[in-house]
Amino acid sequence: MLFKAKKVPIVNIIVQLSIFLFTFIFFTKIFPLIPYDGDDWYFLGAMRNPYPMWGVFNPSKVLPETLEPLAGYFGAFVIYPFSHNYIASLSIASVLVISIIITILMTLTYKFIRTHFKLSKLITLSLELFFYLSFFLIFKKGNEASYFGFWCQDLNCYFNYLIPGCLNACLLLYLDTANSESYQLTKSHPNYLVIGILLITIYFAMFSSIQMNIILASYSIATLLFNHLKKENITLQIKQLINEWPFILIILFWLTSLIFDVNGGRAANVSQNIGLINAIKAVLIQYRVMIQYTNKFFLIVCLLFIGFAFVIFCQSIHSDKAKSYFKILLASILTVAFFTLLYTKAPVTYASRPDAMWAVIFFGLLLTIQGLALLLIKYQVCVIFMPLSLIIMSLISFNLNYGYVFKDNSDAFTSYKVGNHIVNTIVTAEHNGKSVVKVKVPKSINNDNWPHPLNQAQWMQNTLYAHGLIRHRIKVIFVPDRHLNKQMYPQGESEPFNDLEAH
Repeated sequence: MLFKAKKVPIVNIIVQLSIFLFTFIFFTKIFPLIPYDGDDWYFLGAMRNPYPMWGVFNPSKVLPETLEPLAGYFGAFVIYPFSHNYIASLSIASVLVISIIITILMTLTYKFIRTHFKLSKLITLSLELFFYLSFFLIFKKGNEASYFGFWCQDLNCYFNYLIPGCLNACLLLYLDTANSESYQLTKSHPNYLVIGILLITIYFAMFSSIQMNIILASYSIATLLFNHLKKENITLQIKQLINEWPFILIILFWLTSLIFDVNGGRAANVSQNIGLINAIKAVLIQYRVMIQYTNKFFLIVCLLFIGFAFVIFCQSIHSDKAKSYFKILLASILTVAFFTLLYTKAPVTYASRPDAMWAVIFFGLLLTIQGLALLLIKYQVCVIFMPLSLIIMSLISFNLNYGYVFKDNSDAFTSYKVGNHIVNTIVTAEHNGKSVVKVKVPKSINNDNWPHPLNQAQWMQNTLYAHGLIRHRIKVIFVPDRHLNKQMYPQGESEPFNDLEAH
């Protein structure tokens, strides 16, 4: 161990709480998540059956389409009575879920580093913070609005991409570090409670999003390949396979989710046929766009750490941490290959969206942190640079001169203003006994008036009814009005940031 320190458990708790609190503050104040578009309002109040459904629009999205309405119910029935601010209550409930899953991910990252690299607790905590900050730094631009590693297009996409991604990543880290005896079925007294909890978690992780369950599926494929390659004793392999039931179940669930989704409404709706070669070329172009979003300097640093680990682990390929590294490296390669094929059929622009490509971001940063941990072991003097590195990363990552990328003019102020206008109009009309209400909404250039499509009117009344804001169902009609845009959206060109260093 590099060095020891007293009372580290207290420091550990403080670090995890700090990550939770900062994440919560970030998504409520710095980059507030406010329900805004049609998808946000539909899924906050519409609960699906908690199992895959054949032929529906999203056949296998069990987790996002049950968790988001549950967050909506929690916001409406638990937080709203105290806050008296309906939209803020929905936002707080959603951000609580996001903050909790990100904190769990970081805590398991700590365990992952500690288990494989046997570094001191304080050094491991510093690596955990490095991993956390990397999600913000990887896309940070110094002279324009930036994306970040936890960015999603709207509130609904956090439940469709980030939360499923984090859950799959958490399971990967758990399975990579846990003692397999804790979930073995062949031992004399199996731990049925652990097995039951693991089964539930795998179920919801795999039936969440095909863009995110590939994290666990690719890792499971890599694990089985590493465990059984070149083994000749069939009897022992069969017994081992029984104890590797989580990985087999993950692959079976993954294949099931693919079959369901291929035959679902979304697949039929977004399918494109431009030829395989042309489609792959289009995906590669979008990958280049994605790379252009990144902080090039930090991207190069990450690649150097990954390459350093590759060279060192090739010299000790049979060690536990080397096996873990190569399994994750293989899983990341399989994930990129899967996305390349998937996005030849789905809209190709998904390949340049940080939320839809979160699995690749996670794998890249996890490989990076393994390379950095190895560097600190090989060259202990590098430890002295960790505090300064974390401070510099923080100051660059959270330099808010240019802010972050918002989608569809949906900055927090606009989202809240538009949402409040729509909700208040419907609630007032229902309380006045009306059975029909026309609601003016901002007019969009899109044919369906997205982000406020005409069918959102029905979804809004459904959500407001489910949340108890209206006592009777009321017919809502959206009337797109260009004049409302001037009231709701910022007008004119923004003044550029006055860079003092330029003078």
